Amino acid sequence: MVLGPRLRHPSLVFTHMVTTSTLVCFLGTFLLYSTSAKMRSVNTEFQGISETQAKLRKLIGLVLIIVSYLVLGIYAGFVAAAIYFLLILTFAASMLILLYPLKVFNKLSLAILFVVSLAIELFI
Repeated sequence: MVLGPRLRHPSLVFTHMVTTSTLVCFLGTFLLYSTSAKMRSVNTEFQGISETQAKLRKLIGLVLIIVSYLVLGIYAGFVAAAIYFLLILTFAASMLILLYPLKVFNKLSLAILFVVSLAIELFI
């Protein structure tokens, strides 16, 4: 593999990929969950979604989840990524199903959580 003069090890390129792929997986799960019938009945925020918007959200959610798995596969190998990805996907889905309808967290608190997580991953 040909790398530039400053990058000698390929893992230096992917130092922040775990947090990024976690965020992408969480966003994909959120988009898929926001199109479900149960979510529309619980949350008034998603009742105005048209059928074409719902199909687009499902497609974008699936693409984001696949991209998240591919990034993890490139970073850690595809077998280890499959195990880690299932762990992330299970965690993201359970947090969305349990906590989002209760309004325990909002979009700003999630953004702050991911920025702090990315900073910890980059600086430690």
